Amino acid sequence: MKKIILFFALCICAVGLHSQEVYMAVGFRGAIGISKLNGMKPYESASILPGSCMITSAPYRSSVYPAWDFGLTIQYGRNSFVVQTDLIVSCLNTGLKDAYVSDDHRIKRITGIYANLAINFGNKWHLNDNYRLIVGLGPYIGVDIYGVASNPNEERLYGKNAGKNRVSANDELGTDEGDYRNFDFGGTILAGIEYHRWQFALNYYHGLQNIVKDDSPLYNRALKASVTYFF
Repeated sequence: MKKIILFFALCICAVGLHSQEVYMAVGFRGAIGISKLNGMKPYESASILPGSCMITSAPYRSSVYPAWDFGLTIQYGRNSFVVQTDLIVSCLNTGLKDAYVSDDHRIKRITGIYANLAINFGNKWHLNDNYRLIVGLGPYIGVDIYGVASNPNEERLYGKNAGKNRVSANDELGTDEGDYRNFDFGGTILAGIEYHRWQFALNYYHGLQNIVKDDSPLYNRALKASVTYFF
């Protein structure tokens, strides 16, 4: 699989070297979709909320949950070769079912707010005078906004050492409240259609960084439909 991805990337770069027409466009982007932390099974069966002191009354289940982002897109092209950079604020959620931490209170989701930089290297094909097909892949890096802003010398509010009697008053566990890492990275895939100044695309994000400081690793996964308007 890695060899196929590398071959695809080299082909894209080779096309770009023989291209002549150069352009750059800047746009505003918004996206909605679904996300989930991959690797939740050990925590579900152990009745533990990952990276926290909270214990559920019984095993629970995790599921995909709505996710969103917004930000800026910069597209640089040379004929069919294109580099698309997205600088976005991204909200990633993991849904929790039956995660009761007391008789009448349950945690519904785990939430992280990230500042992400994603760079897609790809190709663009003109289907006709109005429509263009764009496909690309590349890396992304992310920073947990609230996690970085918190005091590194203080224990997290609901971290593993916060005490077993401490329970979130809200219906969510923020990654800045538990023992989660502040940085994320991984790969992204882009596929979409452009019409005049508009781009309609699907974006997949595959995290490669274990984001939790706990016994079993967790990785971000997200699939979003984005709309971008280029100025």
